[in-house]
Amino acid sequence: MAPKKSIATKISEKKELKAVVLADSFDDLFQPLALNKPRCLLPLCNVPMIEYTLEFLAASGVSEAILICKSHSEKLQAYIRQSKWKRSSTPMKVNTTAAQSATSVCDALRKIDESSVITSDFILCTGLVVSNMNLTELVAAHVANKSRDRNQIMTMLLREAASTHRLFDKSDESVYIIEPSTSRLLAVNTSPSLPRAHDVDIPTNAIIYKMPKVEPRTGFIDTNESVYSPEVELRADLIDTHVSICSPEVLSLLTENFDYQVMRRDFVHRTLVSDLLSSTIYAHILTGSSSVLSEAVTAAAATSPEALAPALGALDLSAGGGITSVSHSGYAAGVADTAAYDAISRDLIGRWAYPLCPDSNPIDGPPYSYHRGAVYKTPSVFLGRESRVDHHVILGPNSHVADHARVFDSVLGSGCRVSGQSVVHGSYLFDGASVGRGSAVEKSILGERVTILENVVIERGCLIGDDVVIGPNVRIAAFSRISRRAPQ
Repeated sequence: MAPKKSIATKISEKKELKAVVLADSFDDLFQPLALNKPRCLLPLCNVPMIEYTLEFLAASGVSEAILICKSHSEKLQAYIRQSKWKRSSTPMKVNTTAAQSATSVCDALRKIDESSVITSDFILCTGLVVSNMNLTELVAAHVANKSRDRNQIMTMLLREAASTHRLFDKSDESVYIIEPSTSRLLAVNTSPSLPRAHDVDIPTNAIIYKMPKVEPRTGFIDTNESVYSPEVELRADLIDTHVSICSPEVLSLLTENFDYQVMRRDFVHRTLVSDLLSSTIYAHILTGSSSVLSEAVTAAAATSPEALAPALGALDLSAGGGITSVSHSGYAAGVADTAAYDAISRDLIGRWAYPLCPDSNPIDGPPYSYHRGAVYKTPSVFLGRESRVDHHVILGPNSHVADHARVFDSVLGSGCRVSGQSVVHGSYLFDGASVGRGSAVEKSILGERVTILENVVIERGCLIGDDVVIGPNVRIAAFSRISRRAPQ
């Protein structure tokens, strides 16, 4: 007897799952490092960031990923053409779209709507997402929940964390107002971290919230009749992973509202507080627990896809039905800024996102071996006898650390050289970068082929663009940005 097919398989047989990947961020947070290439091609632990996103989508059963990019779109297209994603054996098609006229994330999504390539529910994420999750069950739960709440247009993937977590966005603070029994988002308040706000603007209708009535017999939501929700949660401990599951209506709403520029602060916030729109958005929160779809849904889907709706109707929202019937543990994070870049790099090196780690290199290239202290090396690395390499280090192919040099908490790309008496701490050196004798690099990022000459001090927070030469005998002030040419 052939094995029964899962709910996710039967749903995918009806409509193939697609993903829209925002490969451009429309900001300058990584300048001047991204002056010569799109940000998604910058290396994260010596792997282009877009590779982590594509691996994550392929593992989630996506049949086609649509990459949309404005800056250096031709370089992204060239990279995809020569990558493994264009091989005949790849399980997922990857196509790129240039959005030269777009000025924001929402503008880019309007171009996707114009092309009419999205006709069913899809995954929306940035090209800077790192995750070891499989979204198959969450996509199925999103579809299932839509049969109960026909106004649902989005499920946001959020991550629970303490306010001191290193992945928390340092540029703004968000408060999510959630109806806990269904995980429905009622409002999102986002404000800049500086100057620090002493109060939060919360819409009254989000607190005194009338929850749509659930029909006891069928379990379907009646939006014409409402009851007051007994409880709402105000949560400031959630991190946006930059991953959402969306209905095609999301793209239509963006096309109709040209003043929307960014997703969370504009689209999500205004959709939730609008008196004219009845659209609803739900949250799926990573808390560390792990379960699967409810037994009623799984059993019905295993029998036949037509049995899905009655089974969903039998679920009880107050008992954790709806979107809360799926709960995943897993790692998911987006590289929103350089602080997140550092945090996610540390997570990968520390194996917090296992099996995503340097010794499971997702691209073709020399293998990395793991050594004590979370040190990863390729066979072609040269280490001087008197050199010190310890604690959370990646040494790329043909990298060279001379005698009496010290490297720790850092990543060295291919062909990097660190000369004697030099110190590299908490820093990221892209391919071909070199540090001269007696120099020190502290918590900074050096672009490709950067040359640091003798007796140079790079203070923390510096971003040095490609092909820059610094020194000798100079000190670069903290948080400096240096490039060979000015950003356009």
